[in-house]
Amino acid sequence: MGWPALPYRDWAETCSALHLWTQIVGKYRLAHTPWLNHSWHATLYVTPRGLTTGMVPDGKSAITLTFDFHDHALIGETADMRESFPLEAMSVADFLSRTTTLVERLGGRMDIHGATAAPRPQLDACPPVYRRAAARRECLRRRLHPESQGLRRSHRSATSHGRHHRYREGPVATSSSGGRCVC
Repeated sequence: MGWPALPYRDWAETCSALHLWTQIVGKYRLAHTPWLNHSWHATLYVTPRGLTTGMVPDGKSAITLTFDFHDHALIGETADMRESFPLEAMSVADFLSRTTTLVERLGGRMDIHGATAAPRPQLDACPPVYRRAAARRECLRRRLHPESQGLRRSHRSATSHGRHHRYREGPVATSSSGGRCVC
């Protein structure tokens, strides 16, 4: 089975927005999880609906942050609560503010260094474009590719048998300056 066509030019702006937003969510996970070699503790995992941090220990509970590309929302959950906000065109500064509020409502702390890899003026500039159809298409493309399915099976197999190995499913994003954005 081959990769479905996804011309980068058609979704470049959405990819850039997701690249910066996933950095923020990834930094939350990075700040609250124990170090694993190769920074595997900071990866986001592919789900049937998008990307997730998995459970992140924060204070007295664990928080999960999930990019849902079917309902186009960032969802935060604990065992007792669920909060979300819609994914739509917004500046990176606005996304950080909304994510911070979401985490705090769930009882957590957004203890991250607030900068992304983007230059500071880009954080407050015109809102990045977020096109729902492009985000959903890329998410579907990732789920359907045989290589991604094999890695997910390996991860489930290793974690379901009590092993402490974690299999990285690949980078969440690459440089937006010249390459493909991988979600």
